[in-house]
Amino acid sequence: PLLAYVQEGDTRFDGDATKLNDEKVKIAVIDGEGGELAARQFFAKAQFLQLPQLTDPSQMLTNVATRKADATLTDSVTANQYMKSNLGKIREVPSEFPVTLYGASIWINQDEPQLKHWIETATTQLISGGIIEQSLKKYEPFPNAYWRARLDYIPPAQQ
Repeated sequence: PLLAYVQEGDTRFDGDATKLNDEKVKIAVIDGEGGELAARQFFAKAQFLQLPQLTDPSQMLTNVATRKADATLTDSVTANQYMKSNLGKIREVPSEFPVTLYGASIWINQDEPQLKHWIETATTQLISGGIIEQSLKKYEPFPNAYWRARLDYIPPAQQ
């Protein structure tokens, strides 16, 4: 998920990230990245502090911490790494939903429908069998850093 981050103490957008869609708001983005695309789609009225392609994502957060921008959009792993090194500088905007959610994907040649079927079947088995959940719990940098596929029919013993 892409979440909104603001300077510590800034509560203007709490509970309603749509308030970022205002011409008085400046959002730090990196050219062509998912955060820029989402910001332009959902917060078109905002101003954008454009950073060049290949900029370290932490620079967006630094621009928020130093008040060059009001907010930025990034994933929780990137933001939490930044916050560990910059205590009390930024925070996540509390909201019931993320700004947007991108699923993981892989590219498969469209001339290989059987391969696509095999990968989908294997992935479903890994999810429903609890293997992916075990791996996420073992390797994610902090609890629930990565959002899970919603499969409410999986028995609790496998979750």
